[in-house]
Amino acid sequence: MPEPLVIESLEDLPPPRGPVALTVGTFDGVHPGHQALLARTIGLAREQGALAAAMTFRNHPRSVVSPANCPLLLTEWEEKKRLILETGIELLVGLWFDEELRRWPAEDFVRETVVRRIGARTVVSGPNFHFGLGGLGNPALLARMAKEEGFRFICQEPVLVNGMAVSSTRIRETLAAGDVALAAKLLGRHYRLTGRVVPGDGLGRTIGFPTANMQPDAPMLIPKNGVYAVRVRLSSGAEYPGMMNIGVRPTVDGREHRREVHLLGFDGELEGNTLEVFFIGRLRDEVRFSGLPALREQLARDREAALAILQP
Repeated sequence: MPEPLVIESLEDLPPPRGPVALTVGTFDGVHPGHQALLARTIGLAREQGALAAAMTFRNHPRSVVSPANCPLLLTEWEEKKRLILETGIELLVGLWFDEELRRWPAEDFVRETVVRRIGARTVVSGPNFHFGLGGLGNPALLARMAKEEGFRFICQEPVLVNGMAVSSTRIRETLAAGDVALAAKLLGRHYRLTGRVVPGDGLGRTIGFPTANMQPDAPMLIPKNGVYAVRVRLSSGAEYPGMMNIGVRPTVDGREHRREVHLLGFDGELEGNTLEVFFIGRLRDEVRFSGLPALREQLARDREAALAILQP
């Protein structure tokens, strides 16, 4: 099987060599609803002898349309690209949403890009997809233009998990509430943050719980302040159980918001490493203790609780 083709600019898009089945969307999170769109597109492509393609954005469109209301990401571009390609998509078009795209009328975008440049003969989207100038492009417009331009349009129904329609918005709300276990069900996998280990103040080491101060690589959504059971993958590929504190460390009158992770069973230097942190369960809220001895005692209890959750 040939390697999938990834295009990050319309100028680099090769002329169509045959029919294409295309799905379009922002796909932040690549959750089960998105995966259903991708799977439907791949199935249709195989039925029709067509190329299975997806078009998405490397940044969130609202970062240009309404920056003040732009949500934090669930997946940065490299992870989103990997997750989409793992489904079997053969052509991935990942555009950077900018002012030019923002001003492009929806009908022109469909006619010039979807039909002529990509060669789509089948287009699949979710019910809430919007695009084009003023967000006027939507499934109703795609259905109308399908008749005019001679392609087939399919609007995929939402996927339900625990009786709830899965959406990127719902997943963000769940993570913002700290319910990383429910978020994992809605995502279809554990939520993940990546970031470099940057210098800290070494306070954790003085009480027997050395931590790595993690700086996320992208403007990702950070779960609610608190303590979590996590799994951590190092740059080397080695994996460790751990617990992560997110917050301002009120016991030591902290002010800076930090993401500090303690690896269980690890003894070594982490500064300079890039960590992948997978959120498995929430242990407790971040609280102020009477002093460092009380904090140390609570961390020991947190360690036992984390190990119980993280047992294979």
